[in-house]
Amino acid sequence: LIDYTAPAYEVTFSETSDTAYTGDENKVYYGAGKPVVATFKINEDTTYDDKLLTIQVTKDGQAESVISWENGVSKTANENYHLEHTEGSKEFKVTIDDCEASNSDGYQFEIYGADMTGNELEQATDSYKKELEKIRIMDVTAPVLEEISYSSKFNTVKDRDYTNTAATMTFTMTEHHPTPESIYTLTSKGENGQSVKWTLESDTCTTSLQVPMYGAKGDEQTITLKILDKAGNIAALGGNTALRSDKNTTFAQTTGTFTDKFTVDTVKPKIKLEYETYNPDRPNIDGTDYFKQPVSVSVTVDEYNFDKSLMEQFLQTND
Repeated sequence: LIDYTAPAYEVTFSETSDTAYTGDENKVYYGAGKPVVATFKINEDTTYDDKLLTIQVTKDGQAESVISWENGVSKTANENYHLEHTEGSKEFKVTIDDCEASNSDGYQFEIYGADMTGNELEQATDSYKKELEKIRIMDVTAPVLEEISYSSKFNTVKDRDYTNTAATMTFTMTEHHPTPESIYTLTSKGENGQSVKWTLESDTCTTSLQVPMYGAKGDEQTITLKILDKAGNIAALGGNTALRSDKNTTFAQTTGTFTDKFTVDTVKPKIKLEYETYNPDRPNIDGTDYFKQPVSVSVTVDEYNFDKSLMEQFLQTND
């Protein structure tokens, strides 16, 4: 039998989460609920023999395979790895379960071999080769938001929170594959979505954003930050992580969204005193004016975020 046609493979991979990060060249991220499934199909009609093919899946650059097909025998490192194939079939299905034991910085897939006449296996098209060369990263561990800190102190008046300086908010979380940036919305910057960059050191990630005064006199701000990792896993709030306010600060566990609401007001109030009559009976005695009769004084406060409960009145009498 003469066969000059080389066998060719096609390979397709399962889809990742819609929210998985796609900005790393040659890397694909899989999170919780998204096992890695690779399906190989061999195009060869006349001299095909599945025992002449080799499939290998390695983890984190290690030499030993976690999944393999070689000389007609399939092997897997543990119960989280699977290879499905019917003897003589031209299709192979390889699966990596989405579990913590499968977490990895990278799985690499390889297939090679020949047909019975010695024609070496090649890719059906270049696109299959490029897809096969991509590193598949499994990460089912959700980010954990460990701490939220503020540069400012807050004063609460009637369920609203105020600070008199621009507030820098710092977020600290535990995560191995953080996204380079997280999107946040800030009332003063509109709803187009700004981004903050995460820095990573030994699986501890930090980022900061500044909340300036909103409006000329200080209006209430709403800050929303949604946190996902590269695999699309939704962030969780750490068990010991305290939120700033019971009423104005929330964390949605179902979406990984942190929300806070407060007012930055850096404008000092202006107070004006006006007297109905000001005619002291004994003026400027050691710096003090003295009156025989009560004096009526009106107080005007020029302040946007005013609450009369914060006004302090003092009455001092000297005999």
